Amino acid sequence: MLAKLQNPAAITTLIEALDCDERQTRIDATELLASFEVEDTINALINALQDPDYAVRRGAALSLAKFGREEAIPELFKALWHYVPKENGHRNIKTTYNLVGAGEITIPGMTQENLSSLGDDEAIQAWIFEIHQSIGAKEQAALALGNFNNDEVINELRQSMHLGLKVAAIPLAKLGVKDGIPHLIEILKDITAFSYNRRSIEALLYLINHGSTEIIEILISTLEDIAESGIPKDLRFLNRVATVLINVEHDSMPAYLPRLRKLLASPISEQVSQIIDVIQRRWGFYNYEIACLKLEAVSERSSSSGGPIFNSPVGIVNTGSVTIHGDQKGID
Repeated sequence: MLAKLQNPAAITTLIEALDCDERQTRIDATELLASFEVEDTINALINALQDPDYAVRRGAALSLAKFGREEAIPELFKALWHYVPKENGHRNIKTTYNLVGAGEITIPGMTQENLSSLGDDEAIQAWIFEIHQSIGAKEQAALALGNFNNDEVINELRQSMHLGLKVAAIPLAKLGVKDGIPHLIEILKDITAFSYNRRSIEALLYLINHGSTEIIEILISTLEDIAESGIPKDLRFLNRVATVLINVEHDSMPAYLPRLRKLLASPISEQVSQIIDVIQRRWGFYNYEIACLKLEAVSERSSSSGGPIFNSPVGIVNTGSVTIHGDQKGID
């Protein structure tokens, strides 16, 4: 409880727990110590990188990564490949292991020596369980490596991404690498990757803010494709795309208004209206023709649902300087 409250009084107890015989106690201690960036904690976690149990070593590395400690990198590399040696990945190495309750099983890519390096039988069985349950251990390691900006880390993350670990695109983006943009878009689509959707949005915005404006074009084109296909099949994906565009602060955004305007008569008019609102508000931009189209779109949505019109204000409503575009009617 003290650790969860980030009370320093817990540090001594947690450090002592790293010597406990129970593996789960040691694992929990490595995780909880991440709340205390002090010398005693860091030294204890560095020592835990020598623990005989792979999960304790991995836990220590994940916590050290939060402190930016490079001592974590070698263990995180192992965790990134789930402790299967990379050099064995394409070799015909198979080891049998007597799994309690399931008899003998064959483990590809592992030698008996590799298995022994994971720890005792309890650790090995936990490792096998992780493989079959896809608990996200490799993803955790990939995200943690995003705290280290060096060529070795980038190369390792690239390799894992090209071999199917899509989540590696997130830390790569954080490190300024654009290779993973298609994978970041895929994560937005993936209904099974909900725990990484927000991180993917943040990664896309980071890249855009650092000059990768081609992402804006990709997302606008994605909206156009969704609109052309009719009623959106996946509203969550549509909303995530809209969320990225709403949060883009690049000065090229007003140039996309003509294309967005055409989408106001489509089934995705609600999301498009929100994007247009933000663009107009952020850049002090008002277009009468767009405003009328938005009102028409809202009216059509309301009529089709049989309910009254309740929607966000159209156009820009503020007292700052406003640039007038289009056939402006009325008095400024």
